[in-house]
Amino acid sequence: MSGSIQSSNYVPGVSGWEFDQAAGTFEINGLPAERSNVIIKGGRLVISENDTPRCVLDHLPDLHDGQQVKPFIVVDGVTYIRQSFIDDGTVTRAIIAQECSARMTADSVMSARVSALEAQISQLRSR
Repeated sequence: MSGSIQSSNYVPGVSGWEFDQAAGTFEINGLPAERSNVIIKGGRLVISENDTPRCVLDHLPDLHDGQQVKPFIVVDGVTYIRQSFIDDGTVTRAIIAQECSARMTADSVMSARVSALEAQISQLRSR
């Protein structure tokens, strides 16, 4: 157990948390009683709304759509950029509200979890 700290209720894969300094891993088990819009799936943090990662996927282009208008074309070595894509990128049309709210939500949730872990670590150190 050298080089690791863990919560008093740690059971691998079931409950509690463990930080292994030697392996560089941090395992968190169990879910909060209330539903959270931050989910960890496959080792990745996903911010979601009703099980759909809306704030991440809403503004991404559909890469499978072959009919999608391309932002530019190259003709005889000259690059032509479509005016609609230039207009979409102007400051007057920029939309970052969802990104900001998603980051704020993720920051507040992670801050609460980190604070709880820091409290647990302080208790372990005081023993």
